[in-house]
Amino acid sequence: MKTLIKLLILLSIPYNTLFAQNVQTWNDSMKVTFVRPVVSLEEIKTTYKDFMEKEGKTTTTSHELFGETSWFLSPIYSDTLFFKQHHVVPQWQIIRDNNSDWPDIRIVALYNVETKQKDTVAWNAAIKHYGYELLTDFWGNVVKVLPFHLRDGFHQVAVHTFPYVGFTACRRTAYLGIKNGQYRGSVFDLSFTTSDYVSRAIGYLGGNDETRGDWDNPYYMATAYILLAHELSIYMKDVKVEKFNRTFFVEVDRTGHLILHPLDDNYTSEEKRIFKMLQIQIKRIEPFALHGIQLADGRFLPGHFMEIYKNKTLHTDKDNKQLDNQRKETFNRWKIGLPRYQRLERGNAYSLFKHW
Repeated sequence: MKTLIKLLILLSIPYNTLFAQNVQTWNDSMKVTFVRPVVSLEEIKTTYKDFMEKEGKTTTTSHELFGETSWFLSPIYSDTLFFKQHHVVPQWQIIRDNNSDWPDIRIVALYNVETKQKDTVAWNAAIKHYGYELLTDFWGNVVKVLPFHLRDGFHQVAVHTFPYVGFTACRRTAYLGIKNGQYRGSVFDLSFTTSDYVSRAIGYLGGNDETRGDWDNPYYMATAYILLAHELSIYMKDVKVEKFNRTFFVEVDRTGHLILHPLDDNYTSEEKRIFKMLQIQIKRIEPFALHGIQLADGRFLPGHFMEIYKNKTLHTDKDNKQLDNQRKETFNRWKIGLPRYQRLERGNAYSLFKHW
């Protein structure tokens, strides 16, 4: 009976209270708890459908920024009347205080929640309303900051955020440790690592591999999909397919194998046959070739959105005399790419794209 009561209490607690734990109390041992609730398949399909209907035009909740490409998962001061009236959120930045052994994290700018741009009018109004302080940054520049401090404790931030098929993904999450209003260090979720295929892609592109999530740089991810498609082409070589193009959510199950969940409707009987073979053959790919994706709201997306396709097969020179055999072989392979409207080069104001 007690167990049932506890369960009912848990079910009655709002999602943000139960799972987010975005602000935790301070402790000198710097121990925090990372909680990553998994996004349901139902929500994944609904979000994808909405993303497609809006032709990729999605909106993100405005969060308080930390630096240029990260944000706080929970509001700190953006819920105050002044910021709401001016439709802005603060941008926090680590600032060195020459009078202290520890740096501060202070508000250095305000961003308009609609334009996603710095709002100098609101900034000047805030200075007039709250006053300001002058601090020196790491490069020796004098910076004007608002007289706000982070509350003591651990504040969770999403590191390097960017849009992903209706969700907002991030490289990983971390907690900023604050004591006496000063920054004491960060605690990262080291259990969230890079998968084998993304590691290989990073190596091919000359990047630096480190502990981070699978969706770090979309160019790495796109390259990993090419590697995945090459292996899938080997397994599907004896399956007769003239042409195929469908989008899936590719789940990484608990054993590390890939499972295809169709996101499109109205499959023909031929497409159903091909899908059945794809489902069988894709499970032959090595376990944990890919990992899931960390979302900027603290949740976990247990897979990837993929467009899996094969162009119309070229059989003979009559199909295209300008294509040599090697190019025909490449043309006839299976390919895996990002879904429609998901772009590599563009993102919203909180996107890391512009910094690559």
